Formats: sequence, structure tokens, C-alpha cells
Amino acid sequence: MRAIKKVITITDVASAAGVSTAAVCNALSGKGRMREETRNRIKEIAKELNYHPNRAASALARRTIVIGVLLPAWPAVIQSQLYRGITDRFNEYKEQNIECRICYYNQQTSYSELSSFLYENLDDLDGIIIESGNEVDDPQVFEFIEKINQKDIPVVSLVTSTDYLKYAAVVTYNAEISGKIAAQYFQMMNRNRAVVITGFKNAPIHIRNTKGFLKSLSNTGITCVGVYENQDQNEMSYNLTRELLLRDPDIDAIFLTNYAAPAVCKCLTEMNIAKRISVVGVDIFDEIADCIRDGSLDMTIYQNQYQSAVTAVDTMVGFFTYDANRNVTEKLIKPEIVIKSNLDCYI
Repeated sequence: MRAIKKVITITDVASAAGVSTAAVCNALSGKGRMREETRNRIKEIAKELNYHPNRAASALARRTIVIGVLLPAWPAVIQSQLYRGITDRFNEYKEQNIECRICYYNQQTSYSELSSFLYENLDDLDGIIIESGNEVDDPQVFEFIEKINQKDIPVVSLVTSTDYLKYAAVVTYNAEISGKIAAQYFQMMNRNRAVVITGFKNAPIHIRNTKGFLKSLSNTGITCVGVYENQDQNEMSYNLTRELLLRDPDIDAIFLTNYAAPAVCKCLTEMNIAKRISVVGVDIFDEIADCIRDGSLDMTIYQNQYQSAVTAVDTMVGFFTYDANRNVTEKLIKPEIVIKSNLDCYI
């Protein structure tokens, strides 16, 4: 049987050259600002790898490609990292005639912004990058989801996804590994009774976090006394923590799968029990950094939303420039442990 020859993609060239796919696009098309030495090196690597751009996709890329980016407006501290990754990467592609239109929508109240954006822009969009947040329950949005599916344009899911959209790719962080990290840490700290506080139990990213955690508790001697929702609310996180600890004072480990660690740490500090309870959270921003510094938060697991956003843009652009492959793929961003000793590298 003849061996199947591997098709070299733009991602392979970028990896070999140690640059972004946007840089490869610019180098091979003669566009963008870069040192001539770098441009020539990328061209030489592409030649050595026998890389050939998809002609049909390259022809398509000569017209302006419009990508819609749909992001929840809340929580701002997290969405700002996604926004920065999205805009930074699209700026690198602007000379490839690729532009983005960003819509922020408020999933806590209504989806009117999302409905209005899709009503005004859907006909112009060649692709969509979406962080759907929690399950969409707005009838108007359902109508547009059906129209998106019927239009058959590539849709890239960012961080979280919904079952209603047909995705060409899913870009998220490896939440199951995050849960395993938390479980192993509690084992190393000789903890006995743990609790999971999650955003929404039905959200895919929280499901994976919790699954990895519970799976890794097997044979550790640690008991998980329950999985509870805080609905991504700080006040609810504070009250829930207080209620759990008053009801079960023997709890000595808390794993949070969302950004609410500061509220939990505040509660533990005010109850004067922060030093005896190990807390592992996710995400990194100023308030979480303060908790790590004062010792109320043992560590946080960095989800790297910025890199997720960059990868989502590269994946989407790949459908229209060189690697016009619509096979559904999942790209996982590796989680990173942040503790006091390496905190300055992240904040």
C-alpha cells in the first residue's frame, strides 16, 4: 500500500519559521511590513517544505473577506483579553484584505445586540467567530442561528460553544487538564474534603473542568462533597462559600472553574479560615494576583484567552487564504500554572 503523502499547510511553514501564519501570508504575498531578510527566509522555508498555496483560496482572498466576531460583553476583565487577541491578529491580516466586525452582546439580560448585529451584517459575512457563552435561549437568536447554518459559512467557536451551530473548528483551552491539575495539587497538599464551584453546570468548558477534576480524585482519598453553581456572579460566590463552610467546616479545598476566586478568597479571609483551606482558581487579572500575593489563593490556572483568540483568527483566515480545509477540528490551548513565584510573568 502506498503511503499517503502529508499535505504541507501554512501552519507547517509558520511553525518551521517560528512566525505567525499572518507573517507567512504577508511574506508569500509580498505584503505587510517586515525585514527583507525575514521575508526571504520564510519564502525559502516554504520552498524547502514544497508548500503550494491553494490557488482557488488565494484568488478568493483578493476580495475583502469580512469576518463577524461575536463576544459576550461580560465579564469585561476576561472579554478584554479576547478582544485584544482578536484585534491584534486581524491587524496583522489587514493587508490581506481581511477585516472583522465585532459585536458585543449582553447575555445576562437579552441578546438584542446580537440579533441587531446579525440582522444588519449577516449577508455580508464570510465567516463567524463566536464565543456563545452559555446556552442561547433567545428566540430571535435561534432564527439567526438557523440562517447561519443555512448560509454554510465557516463558524469558529471560541472558548465555549453551543450545540445549535455547525462549527468548522473549536478553539478552547484544555479544561479537563485544568481540573486534573487542581486535583493533583490538593492531593499533594494532603487535603480530604473538596468542593467544586463552577459557573454553569451545563456550559461545556465548566463540564470539562469538573470532569477532569472528579476523574482525577479517584484513588486519592479526597472526597468531593459537591459541585455548585455561582452563575458567574461574585456575590453568589461569596454567599455560597460562606454557606458551604458553615454547613461543612471540614471542607479544606475549593476548586473554582471560573473567575470568581477573589469573592471566595474574600469570604474565607473574613471568616478567618483562609490559611487552612487550599483554593485553586482559573484566569489571571489584578484581583486574582492580589489573592495570590496575600496567600488566600494557592494558585490559578491561566487559560490564555489571548492565545485562544489569536488561534481562532488564524484558523478562520486559513479557510480563505491558503488552507481551505473545512474538516471540523478542535484546537486546545494548554493551561499554565500561576503561583506567587512566577506571578510577575503574567500580570
